[in-house]
Amino acid sequence: RVSIILGLVLSAINFGKIILIDGNTPMIALTVSISMILVIIFAKLLGGLLPMAAKRIGIDPALMATPMISSITDTVSTLTYLLMATLILGLACFKGFSKIISCFFPIYVLECVSDERYFSR
Repeated sequence: RVSIILGLVLSAINFGKIILIDGNTPMIALTVSISMILVIIFAKLLGGLLPMAAKRIGIDPALMATPMISSITDTVSTLTYLLMATLILGLACFKGFSKIISCFFPIYVLECVSDERYFSR
């Protein structure tokens, strides 16, 4: 519950900041805000579950907590943001990122790859 409330409050504040102060479009603000909600929820879950799992298998939870949680959360947050940008802004049609997205949405990437206008630059 706390992670959902925290994610919603921070995302709402950030949504307003992106539109009013930074002057970006609502779609960009929506992309960042949805990514932020998902990342906060994931980080809170991981931060609570990983030390408990370490204790259960007999490893000191303090050894796993900071480095492991930070590395996993950073990776997942980057992928979450890129996935949200792909879905909301339609940015999946790039050669390098299409391989990552194809794991999640293979049909969408095939449609983008078949469209030559994205690779004509």
